[in-house]
Amino acid sequence: MSEQNAGTEKDLEAEVEKWKALSRKNEDRAKDNAEKAQRLDELESEHAAMVARADAAEARAVAAEKSVTDREAEAERAKLLADVAETKGLADPSVLVGSTREELEQHADKIKALMPEIPKAPMAGVQGNQGSDIAPKDDTPTPNDLIRAAARN
Repeated sequence: MSEQNAGTEKDLEAEVEKWKALSRKNEDRAKDNAEKAQRLDELESEHAAMVARADAAEARAVAAEKSVTDREAEAERAKLLADVAETKGLADPSVLVGSTREELEQHADKIKALMPEIPKAPMAGVQGNQGSDIAPKDDTPTPNDLIRAAARN
C-alpha cells in the first residue's frame, strides 16, 4: 500500500502542480486582459472625445456656412432693392416691401402713385425779362413804388 500511496501522492502532487500552472496561466491571462481592457477604456474615451470635437467642429462649420449664406442673401437683396428703387425713381430703397423683383416693382409703383408730382424746372430762356420791375397794365402803383414813396416821406 505504501507504493500505492506513494503513487497516489505523486499523482496528487502532479495534479496540484498542473492546477497551479493553469492558475498562474489564467492569472497571467487575466492580468493581460485587464491591461487590454484598461487600454480599450482609454481608446474608447479618446474616441468619444474625438467624436465630441468633430461634432462641435461640424456645428461650427454649419453655423459659418449659414452665416455666409445669410450675408450673401442680404447683399443680393440690398442690390435688388437698390436696383428697383433706382429704376422706379425712389430715393430710399428701404421703403420697398416684397420678396421678389415683381413684388418690389409693384410696391414701388404704389408708392410712386401716392407721391406728388415734382414740378419740372423751367427751361433756360423762357423765363422772360428778369431783373426789372413788372409793369402793371394800368396806372396802379407797384409794391416797389409804394415802398419808395414811403421811404421819401
